[in-house]
Amino acid sequence: MSTARHPHLRYCAAACLLAVLSAHARANSGEAPSLAAYQRAQGLRQALEATPRPQRSSADYQRVLKAYRAVYHGDPSSAKADDSIVAVAELLTEEGRTLHSQKALNDAIGQYEFLRAQYPYSQYRFAALLAEGEIYHADLGDRDQAMAVFEKFLKAYPKNPSATQARDELAVIHKEEAAEIVSVRGAKPAAPGFSGAAEKPPAFDVSAADHDSAASPGSAATGAPADAETTEARSQPASVTGLHYWPHPSNTRIAIDIGDQVKYVSARITRPNRIYFDLRGTRLASRLREKSITVKDDSLLTRIRAAQFSSNVTRIVLDVG
Repeated sequence: MSTARHPHLRYCAAACLLAVLSAHARANSGEAPSLAAYQRAQGLRQALEATPRPQRSSADYQRVLKAYRAVYHGDPSSAKADDSIVAVAELLTEEGRTLHSQKALNDAIGQYEFLRAQYPYSQYRFAALLAEGEIYHADLGDRDQAMAVFEKFLKAYPKNPSATQARDELAVIHKEEAAEIVSVRGAKPAAPGFSGAAEKPPAFDVSAADHDSAASPGSAATGAPADAETTEARSQPASVTGLHYWPHPSNTRIAIDIGDQVKYVSARITRPNRIYFDLRGTRLASRLREKSITVKDDSLLTRIRAAQFSSNVTRIVLDVG
C-alpha cells in the first residue's frame, strides 16, 4: 500500500520515528547524567561508611544526602530515582541513630512517605512502610504510630511475604504494653530501648588468636556468663540496628549497635573459617536482614553477615581469614 495514496500513513510513520528518536535522545541526554550523578553519590556514601561513626558529622551526612537528592530532583523519571530516595531515607535514619537526632529520624519517615506517594509502584514500597514503623517503634518510642503503620501494612498487603514481619512487630508492641501493665501492679518493668540518649555500642575484638575454642557464652556488654532464662524472659527484644568494623594490622574491631545489654553465645567453625555470635533476646532491623558486608584489605576478616536466626535470636557471622 502506497503512502502517497494514504497521507495519514506518512503521518503515523513520522510520528513513530519521532517517538523513537525522542526516546533515544532521552536515553543519551537524560539517563546518562542521572546515572553519573547516582554513581557519584554512591562513591560519597562509600567514603562516608569507611569513616568510623564516632568521627562523622552532620555536614558529612548532608554532603552525601545532597548528592542523592540531585539524582531525583534533576530527573524524577530516572531509573535510579527511587533508589536515590531510599538511600536518602536510609542515610537520614543512620544520621539520626549516630548523632541522636530526632529531626533526622522524622525526616527519614517523611522520605519513605515521599517514596510511596510519588513512586507507588517502586520495588521499595513494602520495605519503606515497614521501615517507618520500625523507626517509630525502635527509635522514637512512639508505639501508637508504629502500630498504626504496621496495621496499615497488613491492611494494604495482607498476602505480602513481609506481612509476617508486620505481625511480629505488632506482637512485640502488645507484649511491651502488657509488661507495662504488670509493672504498674508492682513488677519490675522491662528495660526501655533506644530513647535518643547517647549510647556506646558494644564491640567485639577479633584477632587471629581469638575464639578458637568451642561455643562460649557471655554478655555483649559485660562479659558475664550467659543466663538464657533471664535473656529469653525479656518482654521487649533489643533492637540490633547497625554493624561496623575497623581493620588494623593486628586486629579488627567489630561494633554491633544494640538497644540494650543482651546475652550471647559465640563459637568458631572451620571449613570455611568463621565465627558466629548468637545474640539472645534481640530482633534484627529489617534493613539488616540477610545483610552481607564485604570487608576489603583485611587479612583477618573477609565478610560480616547478619540474619534473624529465630524469633528472638540474631546471628552475626564473621567470615575470617
